[in-house]
Amino acid sequence: ELTYFVYHVWAVKPEDALLNLVEHYLQTRRLFANVGSRLWRTTPDYQLATRVYRLEAVEQKGRFFAHLHMNFELKDSNSNQILVFHTFNRHVPLQKKNVNQLAAVVSQILQEELQVFSDKVETFLKSAQKE
Repeated sequence: ELTYFVYHVWAVKPEDALLNLVEHYLQTRRLFANVGSRLWRTTPDYQLATRVYRLEAVEQKGRFFAHLHMNFELKDSNSNQILVFHTFNRHVPLQKKNVNQLAAVVSQILQEELQVFSDKVETFLKSAQKE
């Protein structure tokens, strides 16, 4: 819960919004035949584990910042070995203390970091095909 915005309610819970953004991004990037958060009858080749350490608005010296600290782990489903890892801890200034701007900036940070992560995944997948 973001205490700076005590009189606002999220239209979509942050964990649901993050899941949807990640899933949609990976579907659009088309690195895998299928991407989904539901359970399948068959075991996928890979699993994505994400961890959100911080999603918040912070005030520093009278200015507000969006803060997003997360990591992504692409794991082999059979061995549970981490194949690709990406972590980030970013603070981006907000023009004003506004929950809608916070959501937009967090979304932008996530899009940028998903690009970095998916580039790493693409490099891994290309090298795995050569073996």
